[in-house]
Amino acid sequence: TMPKAILLAAGQGTRLLPYTKDLPKCMVEICGKPLIEFQIEVLKSCGLENISLVGGYKLEKLKKFKLPIYENKNFASTNMLYSLFCARDLFKDDEDLIISYGDIVYSKEILKDLVSANNAVNVIIDRNWQEYWESRFENVLEDAETLILNDTNEIIEIGREPKDLSQIQGQYIGLIKLNKNGKEIFLENCPTLLDENINGKSFNNAYMTDFLQELINRGKCVKAFTTRFNWIEIDRVEDLKSAVTCSRLKNIIHN
Repeated sequence: TMPKAILLAAGQGTRLLPYTKDLPKCMVEICGKPLIEFQIEVLKSCGLENISLVGGYKLEKLKKFKLPIYENKNFASTNMLYSLFCARDLFKDDEDLIISYGDIVYSKEILKDLVSANNAVNVIIDRNWQEYWESRFENVLEDAETLILNDTNEIIEIGREPKDLSQIQGQYIGLIKLNKNGKEIFLENCPTLLDENINGKSFNNAYMTDFLQELINRGKCVKAFTTRFNWIEIDRVEDLKSAVTCSRLKNIIHN
């Protein structure tokens, strides 16, 4: 059976104001289409029909997609990890689960690779991240996070602030697949208490990468899958207006 997918789309995206004044971040249009629509299309084109959303900011705007929506009522004071566990019901069956950020677009090839990945926790990383970051930021270290692998492509460090490029062997693109065991690992290690420490942060403030690092700290295997195919992330107004974004998007759509 094909995996289920959950798209984390609760955030406002303050760095995309004024475009997010009346829309959730994932609904900002790029090349005439809401960002999240590209993702829904790529999922469906690969046979993934079971798609849910986690909404929060301007949640009613997401209803046009006629998909199940889990609500993060605390979207203004919480982060990605909290949003994910608003959909914890999806962790209780046997199907594989794809977890994606709402502000990315990726190619069919990336999705097919992910669908065929069969470890408990599979994380897509981009080894060619640097070229993309150079087109987006004056200083590539500014918005990048550490990501260090061992020789069997397990992630041993992720999500810290890098001191230099040697600490970045790729960038996490915001896409994970869990099999049944992976879902159990997420649930068993999911913070039950809101004050529980996740890699040094509170549950409310933790990013997905904090949780992945916490799993690694607890001895769980988090496996990296390298992609060389195009993907984009829309995080700031500059990303929206960038020629690089548009050319990468064209590549994604035409493949």
